[in-house]
Amino acid sequence: MLKRIKDKLDRPNHTWKRFLNSCLNFISKSLRIPFVLGFPELVSVEPTNMCNLKCPLCPTGSGKMRRRQGYLTLENFKKVVDEVGDYIYYMTLSNFGEPFLNEDLIAMIRYAKSKRIVVSLLTNANLIDESNASDIVGSGLDNMIISLDGATQSSYEKYKVGGDLSRAINAVKLIIEKRDERKSKTPFLQIQFIVMRHNEDEIEEIKNLAQALNADRLVFKKLCNLNGFPNDPQEMEEYMPLDTAYRAYKFEDGVYRWDTKIQDPNFCPMAWNYPVINWDGSLYPCCFEHSSFELGNVFESSFKEAWNNKRFISLRRDILKDKGSLRTCSECPVNFYRDIVFEAP
Repeated sequence: MLKRIKDKLDRPNHTWKRFLNSCLNFISKSLRIPFVLGFPELVSVEPTNMCNLKCPLCPTGSGKMRRRQGYLTLENFKKVVDEVGDYIYYMTLSNFGEPFLNEDLIAMIRYAKSKRIVVSLLTNANLIDESNASDIVGSGLDNMIISLDGATQSSYEKYKVGGDLSRAINAVKLIIEKRDERKSKTPFLQIQFIVMRHNEDEIEEIKNLAQALNADRLVFKKLCNLNGFPNDPQEMEEYMPLDTAYRAYKFEDGVYRWDTKIQDPNFCPMAWNYPVINWDGSLYPCCFEHSSFELGNVFESSFKEAWNNKRFISLRRDILKDKGSLRTCSECPVNFYRDIVFEAP
């Protein structure tokens, strides 16, 4: 407990308002109460749910996205930040879609940074070039995760359909180059590699590539089907790695199910501390893509109202009662996040 308190007090963006809010949130989680005292510590905001690539196991790329598509406006983004910015420590500017498709993304990062929020995002990096690399570094972005799911163009485009590996690699080089020019430590650049059947023999190559590029970190991720459940076994089989050490699924009753236990059957920190605001203002308790999880709209009301409205409180009660009985929760990769993301083998 004392270490936790010290860690928060030592954070570069520490304020007493944030610290008090964190304490209130901690009390809510510890006591397992469905009404959350205070705001979350982290908010994920979706700049867009459209993408320039067509990854087959992603609802955006596969065309299975049920939500209407569009872009978050800078005005609406500022509305959110103005309400929660003094309380949250972290913001993730990505969800289902390529964030750099939103022309206001750099302005959004800068506005969040003006509130001393730690900002991160996940990108395929195919839209990063000389025209925007310097602005990205200059925006103050803290963390950038670049998805590089292949060490060769043939394996990369097998999943990143429509993607260009050379553009992604050049983006890594540009960001590090511009970062060095500014003598900046940010953004911290992490390469993420999803292990699949067609690229599992490239693990050593991607390790060598990440080292040659001077990336700050390389992580590997087990394959997750984000298209929902039940899944298509044939679709899954095409991408499932042969090495079972890299599998997060087992084949059972005609479908692929998670081959791991739910870490906490009666709790999920996401619903208490890590909500997602989609581009249209719809508020989800987490990043799981399911229409039943739309619990309010922060553009139609305030975040504070939506955060503890009847639907949100009811969902938290259901989670506390039996999370496994909720289909969307029982088949959720977040339950097993510590099992699916790992450092270089």
